[in-house]
Amino acid sequence: MKVAFADWQDKAMTGISKDMVSKRHNKIGAERGEAYANLLMRFLRALFNFAIAQYEDGNGKSILHENPVMRLTQTRAWYRGSSPDRNQTPPACTLVPSGYITQTRSNFKPIRTGG
Repeated sequence: MKVAFADWQDKAMTGISKDMVSKRHNKIGAERGEAYANLLMRFLRALFNFAIAQYEDGNGKSILHENPVMRLTQTRAWYRGSSPDRNQTPPACTLVPSGYITQTRSNFKPIRTGG
């Protein structure tokens, strides 16, 4: 946040436009890499989504009306191939607190891991 958005830290969220987001995404992608640009924009999108849901005016309406990061989706500006597609990435083995290992959720077969 302090590196990529240093000049936005004192700016109100209502002052960040779709155009600013798009230009920053391109700048970060060119200077620091496409995957990093996508990662930072996903973070910024989450901040805006939280603020939209959390902060309201006196009439109960959201102070922010829309998420400017949606411009990247609307214009198909996200960098492709810079992060794994969640639907095509095989699930990793996970250690469950009870001491069992699962390969996938669909074919759960408990295997005791000792102790």
